[in-house]
Amino acid sequence: MIEVAEAQEENPEDREEDDVVAASYLIAEVGSANTVATLYDLFNGSFQLVARGSSLTTAGLPWQETVHGLHAAIQQVSDLSGRTLINDSNVLIRPVRPDGSGFDYFGTIISAAPPMRTVVIGLMDEVSIASARRALTTIYAQEVDCFSLADSRSKHEQVEALVNLRPDLIFISGGTNGGARRQLLSLVETAAMGIKLIDADHRPLVIFAGNPELQSEVELAFGDETDIYLINNVRPELEYEHLDQAIGILGDLYVTSQSGKLPSGEFLIQRNDLPILPVVHAFGALCEFIAALNKGRVLGVDIGRKSLSLISAENDYVNLDVSSDLGLGEPNSKLSENAQIEDIAAWAGIPQNIGTVEDYIANKTVWPTAVPLTLEEMLIEQAIVWANLSYAVKRAHKRWNWSNEMALSPIRTLVLRGAALVNATNWKRLMLLLLDSIQPVGIFNVIVDRPGVLPSLGLLATYNPHLVVQLYQSVSEDKLGWIVAPKSSAQKGQLILKISILREGQETQKIEILQGDFKVLPITAKQRAKTTFAPSPDTDIGAGAGKSRSLTLSGGPIGIVIDARGRPLVKFADRKSRQLHIRKWLKQIEI
Repeated sequence: MIEVAEAQEENPEDREEDDVVAASYLIAEVGSANTVATLYDLFNGSFQLVARGSSLTTAGLPWQETVHGLHAAIQQVSDLSGRTLINDSNVLIRPVRPDGSGFDYFGTIISAAPPMRTVVIGLMDEVSIASARRALTTIYAQEVDCFSLADSRSKHEQVEALVNLRPDLIFISGGTNGGARRQLLSLVETAAMGIKLIDADHRPLVIFAGNPELQSEVELAFGDETDIYLINNVRPELEYEHLDQAIGILGDLYVTSQSGKLPSGEFLIQRNDLPILPVVHAFGALCEFIAALNKGRVLGVDIGRKSLSLISAENDYVNLDVSSDLGLGEPNSKLSENAQIEDIAAWAGIPQNIGTVEDYIANKTVWPTAVPLTLEEMLIEQAIVWANLSYAVKRAHKRWNWSNEMALSPIRTLVLRGAALVNATNWKRLMLLLLDSIQPVGIFNVIVDRPGVLPSLGLLATYNPHLVVQLYQSVSEDKLGWIVAPKSSAQKGQLILKISILREGQETQKIEILQGDFKVLPITAKQRAKTTFAPSPDTDIGAGAGKSRSLTLSGGPIGIVIDARGRPLVKFADRKSRQLHIRKWLKQIEI
C-alpha cells in the first residue's frame, strides 16, 4: 500500500496564483486496462512533461490491488526522470524537498470503476425520463430498469425487481416545477419500499431531480434508509432541461461510490490534492479548453475496453455521451445487435472471411486486454471501431436532440484517444473509417493523444491554465494532418471547390474538387503550405456557403484528405453496393 507523507502543502485552490503556476504535479489516470502516471514541472520558465509511466491496472485478478499498478506506474516515472517520488516506506513524497525529490500535488482521474447500475424512475418516457437518461449518459452508467407511468407491472412486481437488481443508484425525475405530485409520489413510495428490503450494505443511493415542491415528502419517504441527494429539477419546464447539477452529482457519485468498490479504492479517494474526476469529465474539460483556445468546435473521441465516449465542445458548453455498452472488450458480445458482421469484414478488407471476424470478436470478448498481433487482427479491430463509432454517433445526436443541421455544423479540431486509435499502423485507412462513421464537416486538424496525457491536462485546466496551454501546444504539434470535408448541395460530378497550395520552394499547385471526390494530398509534417480554398456558391467549408478560406497548413501521416463524398453520406441500396464502394475508398485512401 502506498501511503502519503504527512508534510503536505495547502490545497492548490487556496494558493496564490504565482505559487500555483510554479508547482509540480503528478497525475494518475486509472483506466480499465492501464494505469498511467505523468509528472509535470516547470523548467527555465516553461512547463514540461517530465516523464510518463504506464502499468496494467491491477484492480482485477490476480492482483486485486489497484494501488499495485499505480505504484508501478509512479516508479517508472521515478526511474525515467531520476527523481525520487516514493520513499523506502512506499510514501509519496510531498511537497518537493530541497534535494529535488518529490512533487507538490497529486491528482487522479478514473474510468476503471464499474459503471453505476441505475434504475430510472419518472413519469413520461419522452419528458422527465428522457432528461434523466441524458444526464446518465454523461458518466459511466448502465440503466438496468425503468419505472414509469407506462410500466404495466404491479407495485409488488416493481419492488421485487428492485430487490433482485440491487442497483447502485436510483435516479428519480418527473413533474415540472409546481407540476405532477400524486403519481410521482406513488413511484417514490415503491422505491422506498424496495430499498428497505435490500441489505443495508447494498442499498442504492438516490438522486431526486423532479418537482422541487416534493423534496420534503421524498426525503421523509426514504428516511435514513439510504443517502439521498435533492437537486434541481432536470425538467423544470416541458421545453427546458437543466442538467448541470445532475451531471456534477453523477460525476461525484461515480468517484466516491464506484471507485470505493475497487480494491484499495479508498486510497484513490482520500489521498488527492485535486478533486478526482471521471476520465470523461476531464477529457471534456480539455476539449472545452481547446475550443476556447482555438475559437471553434472540438469533437473528442475516446474508445476503450469497456466504454466509448463522445464529446462536442464549443462556446463554453460541452455535450458528453458515454456508451458503457460499447467498447473493444466485453461489450463486443453485443456488437452484432448494432452492426452487420459482413460490413465489419468489408471494412477490414476481408469480405469473404466472416468466420475470422466472428472468431476475433469472440476472443476479444473473453480476453478484452488482448492486443492485435497481426496486420489482419489490427484491421479487424479498426473495423470494430468503425461499427461502434457509427452507432454511437447516431445515438449521441439523438440524445443531444440535434437536428440534421446541428449534426453537420463544422468542427475545428478532432481529438482521438484510446489504444485502437493511437496505435494504428495505417493512419489513412483509420481516417477513412472515422470519416465514414462520424461524417464531420469543415476544415480541421486531427490530433492523436499519443502520450496519453490530455485528460490529465483537463484536470489541471482550472488550477494551472499556463501549464495546459504550453503542454497542449506541444501535443498538438504532433498532428496527423488535415481534413477538408465540404458540405454541398451540388450534384455528383459538379465542381464544388478550387484549392491553391503553395509549398516552400515550389510552384503553386491548383486542384479542382468535384462532388463525390475522395483524394489525399501528400504534405509532410515538416512542410508548411499556404492554402486557399474557394468553394462554389452552394458549398460550405466552415465559413458559410461560397465563402473562401486561407490557411497555412502543416501536414502529417495523412497529409491533407479531401472528402467531398457529401454530407450525409449516400445510403446504398444493398450491402453488395456498399461493399464495392468500401473497397473503392480503401484503394483511393492508400494512394
